[in-house]
Amino acid sequence: MAESHKSGFDAKMIDLEDFDPEQVRTTRLAVFLVATYGEGDPTDNSAKFYKWLKNEDGSLSSDYLSPLQFTVFGLGNSQYENFNKMGREFNQKLADLGAERVFEYGEGDDDATLEDDFENWKVKVIPALTKRYRPSSSNPPTIDNSSESAKAPLTYEVEKCNPVQHPKELPQSLISTTSKYFFSSHYVTVTKNREMRTPADGGHTVHMEFDLTGSGVKYFTADNLAVIPDNLESSVNQFSQTCGGFDLDQYVSIVPVPLPEGDEEVIPFKHPFPNPCSLREIFTLYLDIDSIPRKSALERFIPYVTDSKQQNW
Repeated sequence: MAESHKSGFDAKMIDLEDFDPEQVRTTRLAVFLVATYGEGDPTDNSAKFYKWLKNEDGSLSSDYLSPLQFTVFGLGNSQYENFNKMGREFNQKLADLGAERVFEYGEGDDDATLEDDFENWKVKVIPALTKRYRPSSSNPPTIDNSSESAKAPLTYEVEKCNPVQHPKELPQSLISTTSKYFFSSHYVTVTKNREMRTPADGGHTVHMEFDLTGSGVKYFTADNLAVIPDNLESSVNQFSQTCGGFDLDQYVSIVPVPLPEGDEEVIPFKHPFPNPCSLREIFTLYLDIDSIPRKSALERFIPYVTDSKQQNW
């Protein structure tokens, strides 16, 4: 997003779950980032859009999307048979409805170098689109990560509040699709956990069994199960201390940041996790604090680093 703004584009990030057919049709340029889920399926937030795009009932003419110009980047994992099926489907079906492809399709492999794949595609697509749509400013964009303008735009603020018994109930329309399981998960007991491979096999596959008694969760053969682990208390305490020290028992509430006039309907705010809640709950239940950050995440942190040596490092 930062690179596109630097190049003079009035770019907006829109969740496909919130798509409006007429808005898609009248958009001049769209860059689709499309992930494939499971065995070649669309992700939950893109399923409705994909069903519409397939046009199985033939209600859309072959030139319905002729005003739209587009490019697509697919995100998949080559360990699956239908590698990047959704990216490839989007790329073809948009063209089938008359949209004009203005840059080559790209795709990344999460089993190899997904971030590098995307970065290599991005460094080509932005100059190409800039040359096509803004020829007077076609010099490669440069970003000063130390400047205030390079900071990621925040969609919500965190306000202190009094402790509450339960988080507030939210309608589905205000819950982020990517973290919706935080709002409906249940605690269950792991009864079995054993490794199924030998050291000679290589890799790592475990057999796990869960006790669902009293949880309200029902499981049927071939269901998908999302497992959301808690962070260790020691990790939470260390994370808090490293960040300067927090009162982990302080409760906070999420408040949306007002959007510029006219953007409210385009980019509706959605809550990333249940709240109000304590900082301890946020660090324990909702943040991945033990994994190595991706390169793209680290780049977004740079403008907030105040030590010049650490910035350069």
